[in-house]
Amino acid sequence: MYELICKKGGKKVDFIVAKFLHVTFAAIAMGGIALTLWALIPTLKEVSPESAATISQGVSRRFGVMIWITISILFLTGLWMVVLVIAAGVPHALYHSILGIKIILALLIFLIALGITLPMKFLEKMRQNKRRWMVINIHLIVIVFFLGVWLGRI
Repeated sequence: MYELICKKGGKKVDFIVAKFLHVTFAAIAMGGIALTLWALIPTLKEVSPESAATISQGVSRRFGVMIWITISILFLTGLWMVVLVIAAGVPHALYHSILGIKIILALLIFLIALGITLPMKFLEKMRQNKRRWMVINIHLIVIVFFLGVWLGRI
């Protein structure tokens, strides 16, 4: 991929920087969700309801800010890489098919994150089932990671 981008006048460093930032922030998002699912939520069940509520509100507020910064960077770096790939004229139909699936799943991940982090009344049901949606999201993230690795090998 890098060589093709360079042959078409693109800068190899642009793609490498975009990919580095993209993978780094995807790992941060996945790590935050994994920590919440497998460490925070079980631990909150072991403390008093008042303490659990205080901790949960503080973590949700901070996690919400972090996840939206992360999503913004993922969106921008993803868009940046798509522009570079299109400009390079990547000829593989398989590449574009996998990329399309990856983008659709990423948008679904973003929508779920929106649903469980934004304090809007119509999203209350989603927030009440936060753990369930986070489990769905972490599975989707694993699939998107796999697709990203596959794209890097085509």
